[in-house]
Amino acid sequence: IFGMLLARDILSFFIFFEIITFLVFFLVQEGNKLGYKLSDEASIRYIIWALIGTSLMLAAVVLLFSKVGSFGYVEIAGYLSQVQSPFVLLVFLLFTFGFLVEAAIMPFHIWAPLTFAEAPTAVSVVLSTVVKNISIYFLILFVFTLFGVNLFTTIMPTVAGSPLVFTILQWFSVITIFISTFAAVNSEDLKKLIAWSSIAQGGFVLLGLFLLTPLGVTGAILHLINEVIFTAILFFVAGNVIYVTHIKDLSELGGLIKKMPITFLAMLCGVMGAVGIPPLNGFVSKYLI
Repeated sequence: IFGMLLARDILSFFIFFEIITFLVFFLVQEGNKLGYKLSDEASIRYIIWALIGTSLMLAAVVLLFSKVGSFGYVEIAGYLSQVQSPFVLLVFLLFTFGFLVEAAIMPFHIWAPLTFAEAPTAVSVVLSTVVKNISIYFLILFVFTLFGVNLFTTIMPTVAGSPLVFTILQWFSVITIFISTFAAVNSEDLKKLIAWSSIAQGGFVLLGLFLLTPLGVTGAILHLINEVIFTAILFFVAGNVIYVTHIKDLSELGGLIKKMPITFLAMLCGVMGAVGIPPLNGFVSKYLI
């Protein structure tokens, strides 16, 4: 991840992104040692979807190099600022779909609920907070620095105040929020419930981003930070409950408030943050969005 952050060209960025993909594949399989029966299936499902996403990004990298003759961010940004053609939209969509796979935004979320639930809890924390959100972070950087929002207003019609592609992505985000929340409410698996909640929070972040308004983008970045905090808390709570009780089925859990009061307090704070109850951080960022 530090390699991605410190990369100064798009090829180095892609290589480090690919390394993360393969490391996650092996980390998820560690769930077998802890009694998670579907870890192998989860890791295979993850790697298939991740390779689809990275393949799309690789195609974008190759297309850009064929036109620009350089992998450098500065050279690519300079070229994109001068070209107004469907080629720019194609490259943007390839990158965006690649990021959306890793960010688990519908309809590219198929891998996430099972993978988050069947990985060791520490790995679930890394997946849901770091790996998922670093993809959203780089999508924000690519939209506003590499491509630039003004570019899209010149190459496509505007719908509801946003370029068409961003209007479509707004609806992807809204659908992700509604369906993931419904799935979380109806989930009996403790870790899978938190996984669906994390996917829904990613929908909020991208909705704020794709609105392309100052408050929306501010709320998106703040919610990105907030979501890391309360999703990590909730997964650590789940891990602690499973460690003590060896149960992750919600229908079999109950009465733990006396046995695990500190864990209960942490869970309460995490849930209130995720739901967006004032005065906690989740309320502030959701209110801005």
